[in-house]
Amino acid sequence: MRGHGLSFGDLSAFVNGQVEGASLSAIDLEAHWDGGPIEFKLSAQGSLPVFADRTFSAHIKLAGDANGCTADPFIISAEGADIARAQGRIPLILTAEPGNVRVRLVKAKPFDFQAVTEPNQGFWDFASQHLGVRIGDPKVEARLHGTLDEVQGTLRAQASRIGRSASTNAFKAPPLEKLRIEARFEPDRVVLREFAFEVESQPVRITGELPMRGKVLLDLISNGALPDWRQARVRLEIADARVEPFARYLPGVLNPQGRLSVSLGIVPGGEVEGEVRIAGAVTRPISPLTAIRDIDATVRFSGRGATITRFTGRMGGREVSVSGRFGVAESGEPQFDLRLRGDNVPLVYRPGLLLRSDFDIRFAQAGSQPATISGDVNLRDGLYLQDLRALVPAGRAEPLGRPPYFSVTENPFADWKLDLNVHGERFLRVRTPFFRGEITAAFQLKGNLQEPQALGEARIHSGLIKFPFGTLAVDQGQASLTSDHPYEPELFVTASSRLYGYHIKMEIGGTASAPSIAFSSTPPLTSEQVLLMLAAGELPRDELSTSRESKAGRFALYLGKDMIARLVGSEDSADRLTVRSGEDVSQEGKSTYYIEYKLSDDLSVVGEYDRFNALNAGLKLRIFSR
Repeated sequence: MRGHGLSFGDLSAFVNGQVEGASLSAIDLEAHWDGGPIEFKLSAQGSLPVFADRTFSAHIKLAGDANGCTADPFIISAEGADIARAQGRIPLILTAEPGNVRVRLVKAKPFDFQAVTEPNQGFWDFASQHLGVRIGDPKVEARLHGTLDEVQGTLRAQASRIGRSASTNAFKAPPLEKLRIEARFEPDRVVLREFAFEVESQPVRITGELPMRGKVLLDLISNGALPDWRQARVRLEIADARVEPFARYLPGVLNPQGRLSVSLGIVPGGEVEGEVRIAGAVTRPISPLTAIRDIDATVRFSGRGATITRFTGRMGGREVSVSGRFGVAESGEPQFDLRLRGDNVPLVYRPGLLLRSDFDIRFAQAGSQPATISGDVNLRDGLYLQDLRALVPAGRAEPLGRPPYFSVTENPFADWKLDLNVHGERFLRVRTPFFRGEITAAFQLKGNLQEPQALGEARIHSGLIKFPFGTLAVDQGQASLTSDHPYEPELFVTASSRLYGYHIKMEIGGTASAPSIAFSSTPPLTSEQVLLMLAAGELPRDELSTSRESKAGRFALYLGKDMIARLVGSEDSADRLTVRSGEDVSQEGKSTYYIEYKLSDDLSVVGEYDRFNALNAGLKLRIFSR
């Protein structure tokens, strides 16, 4: 039988079904049979439009008899250029039956089959556009021989680059460069001798083997059954590579710094054995915490889990450590139990705010529930220099603008639950133009990282509220966050002082965003009169009136106290100096002054101009304190 210029519709008597656009440009078939296998010779050329702008062609020469079929050659091409070529013998026998042709694979007969791809960059560019995978300079060579029960052979493949043409999701898989694959087929297994590639010039090597029991190839051809991949053994090796190429594909975890070594094996059953080492790595900061730097870690994998045998790093120059285990449950859910420890670590370190802490924090997850962060955080040696108005809640709809002034929105951390005990005795020194003092706090962090809640209170252990013409000592002060009002601090502050012969008292109540402030005095003055005295130096009409020069001097003292730290280069030196003026009025109608400089916690140098117009100086020694 011979023909040319045919469509598949012309062969309806021989071919079931229709393929739109498919054609046979030439066919030459000779066949005969006599009650046994068909002996035939077939030469054919055809084409098939796969896309609107691309047509694939095939050229095949087949010969068959009782020993099987021989292809010499079988060529696939596109636009006149070859893509792949195959040749060889397969144990495929055709037998004529009434009204049908029976196709039979004979497992006992030997076969020998070879296939190879041809250079065709135009086709691979076309494939990249339509398949979303860019393949550069691919080459594949395969040879299989033996019988269907005992397959032997080799597979070699290489490509200069394989990667996604464009990423449509948040995860970007890294492109593989200088790809090389070499596999050997043996009667009882497939050995992956080498699967090597580079990720941005960092070499990765994978080896392994897969047991091949029974009629694996025959089952694959007959019904598409794949081998049991759970019985595979795989080895992954990355030797002293830069973290940077891998970190950019995990942008929420690591900064592109450090070195990485991986030696992992997957054993039958899907369990992992081996070790991962990281040196000099840096985590990305999770607001408001500082990043962990100089990470030196070793993780040992065994079975379905892993143990952190060593993990040290530095936060703000202080060492921290991590210990614990993590893994994957049989259900596929991640599970872990990790401990993070550190002493005197700067948790938050940014302009105007320093928070140090001793901490012992546990990160745990089991089953499908969100992870939980629990433990103890002991705050210490902190410093606050910002405007106090930054602590006033900016609105409940914005977590960053309300207590506890942080929020983590990155997944999967956002849903992690909080159960942290946060406390500190005199942990925070506040140094602002209007307030200086020490704060003690005790809070319980609840909620989750995206919507955290801090329930408890902060107390002023000691403090001074400063006005241009007077300073009030805090007698009692606290800000409370309750379950009824978790985002609005409730205030209660009392402060007092003696000024120009008056005992002044200030009371602050209400909330941080809507405080109520009241002044009182003995002898009695109105709240407005007390405020004028403190803020502008204005005394009651029947009392002493201060001159402009006196007011200027008092205001200079108000400003100068805060400049001492800059001049001497030490905040501690400024804290040792105490200047009080205007507590009384002298017999000559002048303001009194008192100056004290602490040489130590128990010894001070003092000087004063008192209400009797006398200048005094001396030493003050503390013998006993409560």
